[in-house]
Amino acid sequence: MAKRHKFNTRIQRPGENFDTFLGELKKLAANCEFAQMKDELIKMKDELIKDRIVCGVLEAKIKDRLLREKDLDLTKAMEICRAAEQTEHQVRQLMEKTKTLEINEIKSKQPKQTFNKRFEHRRYS
Repeated sequence: MAKRHKFNTRIQRPGENFDTFLGELKKLAANCEFAQMKDELIKMKDELIKDRIVCGVLEAKIKDRLLREKDLDLTKAMEICRAAEQTEHQVRQLMEKTKTLEINEIKSKQPKQTFNKRFEHRRYS
């Protein structure tokens, strides 16, 4: 998976001529085992989708987790990404609940203001 990530993210460097860039792409592609997927169109589609997930995911921690996964397939990549997203959602919900509890606690500690009409002073002109 790391070799394909390197292939998919390789861009032409400043000052690098096209033939050098093309040669590097060909070297990287040779290590990616694309030829073995030639007859397996469905698997190829899944492989390409998985590759783009790894290359396109924004969270560095998730990308690192995907790259470290041995024998990563599309199903496993989806599981990892969904689990990470769900965990992030749950953490956000817990933080919101904690803030609400803290606010309610602060409000409950403040003395309530009560007014007693007997002690209310009025000014008469």
